[in-house]
Amino acid sequence: MILLEVPSFQLIYKIPIVLELETMLLLDLKARDFSVPPKLAIGDGAMGFWGALEEVWPQTGHQPPVLVHKTANVLNKMPKSIQSKVKQDIHNIWKAEGKEDANKAFDLFLDKYSVKYEQAVNCVAKDRQELLTFYDFPAEHCKHICTTPRLLQ
Repeated sequence: MILLEVPSFQLIYKIPIVLELETMLLLDLKARDFSVPPKLAIGDGAMGFWGALEEVWPQTGHQPPVLVHKTANVLNKMPKSIQSKVKQDIHNIWKAEGKEDANKAFDLFLDKYSVKYEQAVNCVAKDRQELLTFYDFPAEHCKHICTTPRLLQ
């Protein structure tokens, strides 16, 4: 697996329609012999990037960046009195031994908090598949996948 960081790019297309910058970046990468689609893209949730990725490389997996941010978003929707327990339950998902254990911890989290804290639970439930994508890759890559916006090939 190769971590790829793209320091710069050129827009070399003469296309009669207006394309989003993200689409042009990905098309430029593809034109530069980046013909094998990345297995995983990690981004900040910007709709332009994800839309461009779906258009250029629809088979590429998605992973939101830094799970710490998602944890913080959930905690902000919970009363301060239970935040430390909620944080531990969320960490049980992110730090599980494998995807099966993570799904069990996820289900437990949903069961435990969904009735009383629906908004907080929906914050993670809606992105479940993407949040657990890193479990599909070797363990030695998980730290990088969970903390860094990049394309993995």
